[in-house]
Amino acid sequence: MKGPRVIFLLGGFLLLTSVASGQAPLADYFAAKVAQVEKGPNPLASINTAERWKAERPELQRRLREMMGLDPMPPRSALNPTITATIERSDFIVEKLHYESSPGLHVTANLFRPKSVTGRLPAILYVCGHGEEKKNGVIFGNKAHYNHHAAWYAANGYVCLIVDTLQLGEVPGLHHGTYRDGMLWWWSRGYTPAGIETWNGIRGIDYLVSRRDVDPSRIGVTGRSGGGATSWWLGALDDRVAAVVPVAGITDLRNHVIDGCVQGHCDCMYFVNTYRWDYDTLAALCAPKPMLVQNTDRDPIFPEDGVRHIHQALQRVYSWYGASDRLGLQIGSGGHADTVELRHPSFAFFEKWLKQKDDAIISEPDRKLPVESLRVLPPTEDLASSKNATIHETFVAPAKAPEPPKTADDWSRMRTAWLSEIQEKVFGGWPPKTEKPEIEHRRGPNGELEASIASEPGVEVVVVFPVGMDRVPAKVRMEVQRPGPFEAKGEKAEPTLIIRPRGVGTTAWPAARDLQVRRRFYLLGETLDGQRVWDVIFACRTLRAQPGMEYTKITLVGRGEMATVALWAAAFEPGIATVELIDPPATVRDGPAFLNIERILGMPQALALLHPRPVTLLGKVSPVDWQWAIETAENVAPGKSWLTIRPTGLEKQDKGD
Repeated sequence: MKGPRVIFLLGGFLLLTSVASGQAPLADYFAAKVAQVEKGPNPLASINTAERWKAERPELQRRLREMMGLDPMPPRSALNPTITATIERSDFIVEKLHYESSPGLHVTANLFRPKSVTGRLPAILYVCGHGEEKKNGVIFGNKAHYNHHAAWYAANGYVCLIVDTLQLGEVPGLHHGTYRDGMLWWWSRGYTPAGIETWNGIRGIDYLVSRRDVDPSRIGVTGRSGGGATSWWLGALDDRVAAVVPVAGITDLRNHVIDGCVQGHCDCMYFVNTYRWDYDTLAALCAPKPMLVQNTDRDPIFPEDGVRHIHQALQRVYSWYGASDRLGLQIGSGGHADTVELRHPSFAFFEKWLKQKDDAIISEPDRKLPVESLRVLPPTEDLASSKNATIHETFVAPAKAPEPPKTADDWSRMRTAWLSEIQEKVFGGWPPKTEKPEIEHRRGPNGELEASIASEPGVEVVVVFPVGMDRVPAKVRMEVQRPGPFEAKGEKAEPTLIIRPRGVGTTAWPAARDLQVRRRFYLLGETLDGQRVWDVIFACRTLRAQPGMEYTKITLVGRGEMATVALWAAAFEPGIATVELIDPPATVRDGPAFLNIERILGMPQALALLHPRPVTLLGKVSPVDWQWAIETAENVAPGKSWLTIRPTGLEKQDKGD
């Protein structure tokens, strides 16, 4: 090889001012990230006046709707409420009904009302937690599990609509896409079932205010556990809610990520944290509605310290409105349970704020109905039009590919706008600036040189150099290693360096922990794969910053899911000269998860972002899948070749490399 000696490879790394970082525990990384969010960008970290809060609240509500998949809001289509049967008791009546929150999205519910109604009454929307009621294959819904709450309200002068959730309703859908079923593409779509539950609740309020026996100015919302979470969503987003009592439904980011509460929660508990909030901001959007925050002192999935932290933030915001008397906190004794100690104060709170009864005396005789009596649909009835089982496919729509741009100016504007939006909403968790790299060097098991680079504090990225490489090459290949065993394939004219991003090779964590590690990244407004893109970018920048390497041409190589990681690294790093993608996923859904990306563009548009740098697609590829990029390049630079597609020769490669 020609060129100066690669002194930095053999010892020059030691000349850099560096700290040998090693691999800090994941817990340290997540703790630092949580602290970063708490200091900002979480909005309540920087808002310190009533005027600023009130001015920013509408935009914060819009951002929350966006993070729930509700911006824009779905059309308020016909509810088509259908009462299938009625139960008459001595002191209340139950109407068994269902409605369509969107066409084909069915919500089964029971409406409890007093037997004798004169005038318009206060109303309660009761949103349920995860209380399954199912016997011999027949689903009665979690509304049946919590029916004693609704019975109390009806017997005491309220209209109470208690609604099934998607996961446990009579017409079941899915809450567990990432939690259990491997649907990490939900993150790429920007979808959360929390958005479904919020929308179903909003439409439930629409139904209540349409009734002649309901006073639309006196609507309360409550529920516990998952229903507690939905109570927060509705209190924050629907200003028709006059009072709210969320029970065991919130805690702070520190509890979820650092203390591991995320492992006890399914997907319906979380918004897509695009803007990197802590949960005090969500809570504060409920102000100045009368609110009683309830929890217990030994709840393992909603710990008391996190609840008190949320309440402390609420005290500040309520004081801005001069409404401190509207905010209450009650910590009962026990674990995660539905107790009289919590129920009676919640009943009294609504008596005070919806009926102006300051000293209501609460009694609760047993009014619970048999769960079998509360099923809305006959056991054999099938709602043929139901989309519940597949609503996660359509509730948040993927971006539609625009027409390929016709001119270079059109493409420049489109590309700039896309990259700006992607930087904010997909890769917003990247470090705010490039720090001077912390590097240490060591020898691998076969004598190869390994460079350990800290792409973020506590994150080790390893670059492995081939044995015998002792001079600066004019060209170099850098291949992104996939998780699992690795072996570079074939002989190349230029040396091949291996990049091991976080969680690969010596920094890998046990496979059994992988999902919950990924979910922690998600709660922080990142994804693991999105942060791996940053690792690759940083490794390439660090390499090119070494003496003699600034003119070396880098070909970045990725296989399978790492092909997409390599693509996005090249899109944001102009120092990468060429790109080679082996078996690249042709759709966002089939590839690694990047927050919100499918709401912005698809893989053909992503590939076009690399133009005019030469790109080669190898292996299981078809030109048809990438036609949008091909047509765009031809329109922008007619006759100039940039994309090579070779769909043969690599089909039998090992899947573990």
